[in-house]
Amino acid sequence: MMKMKWIGIVAAVIIVVIGVGLLCFGDKIKTIYISLNSFKDKNLAHTFQHTPEIQPVKKIARGEEVFRFPREENIVLADGFAFEGSVYSTEEFIEDTKTTAMLVIRDDVIKYEKYFMGGDEDTLFSSNSMGKSFVSALMGIAVSEGYVESIEDPIGKYVPEFVGTSLENIPIRACLKMASGINFNEDTDMSGFSMRTLMGKPAMEVIAGYGVQEEPFTYRRYLSINTEILGNVITNATGYSLAEFMEEKLWKKIGTAHDAYWTLSNGTELAMGGLSVSLEDYARFARLYLHEGNYRGEQVLPKEWLKDSMDISGGCRREMKESSWQSVSMDSGSM
Repeated sequence: MMKMKWIGIVAAVIIVVIGVGLLCFGDKIKTIYISLNSFKDKNLAHTFQHTPEIQPVKKIARGEEVFRFPREENIVLADGFAFEGSVYSTEEFIEDTKTTAMLVIRDDVIKYEKYFMGGDEDTLFSSNSMGKSFVSALMGIAVSEGYVESIEDPIGKYVPEFVGTSLENIPIRACLKMASGINFNEDTDMSGFSMRTLMGKPAMEVIAGYGVQEEPFTYRRYLSINTEILGNVITNATGYSLAEFMEEKLWKKIGTAHDAYWTLSNGTELAMGGLSVSLEDYARFARLYLHEGNYRGEQVLPKEWLKDSMDISGGCRREMKESSWQSVSMDSGSM
């Protein structure tokens, strides 16, 4: 009889604990479940085309004027292409890489545009790390308008969570170059970082605990948390959220055709990669770079910033890893 009584007490305690857990963390547990389910292989195409319907987001409204690319009838793609000594079938490459859209523009004219796996011109494709290029652009605007005094400033000047830590004196430039030296491994630490932030721990507090493993500018190592830091620098310096700053300073100024959306983590834009944008609007952003940051007479992005952001020369060594090529690609926001 006593044994049954203790079993009942233990069961009651377990039920109470579960109930309290669901009450306190129910929404976060639901968010984690949705996120994990969304990134299952069978759901990926739908996820990347419908992120604003799946995740919490903040809207970035387009402007009134739309820049329309002239278009021609789709060109015929080559049957195959050569890369590093091997020849690949174009059709098989598109299928194997699960390409959901392809756009070819030359001299501002659309030569080829095709959508796969259910997408179309109105689909907003989640950019993931390609969104880092937008953060780099926003940093350039923040510097040019005086919100950020200099990219030589230490990140601790703008991120209070870093004051008194080994990260405090890392220059903003080092984060832009993916050369901050923070003790973080993109392959092994990202899941833990994501889980802690999903459960409500502020991202800058989590990053502050990693410390550094080498002096800034020693190596270029692709770390998404560098861009997360840059996003925090921008918001703290400007007083805008990233979505608000992008809407006012960029999105309404370059003739975009659709609203964009920025994925939120704990109510804050995910700077490391959370933008959902239509395919042609990605092209409109790229067109801004081709025109040295100028759109119809307005210098939206500083010309020198644009030039420097794509300069991969000098300054630091690349850590020799399989993914090291990413550290100098445009989506790293390199400076």
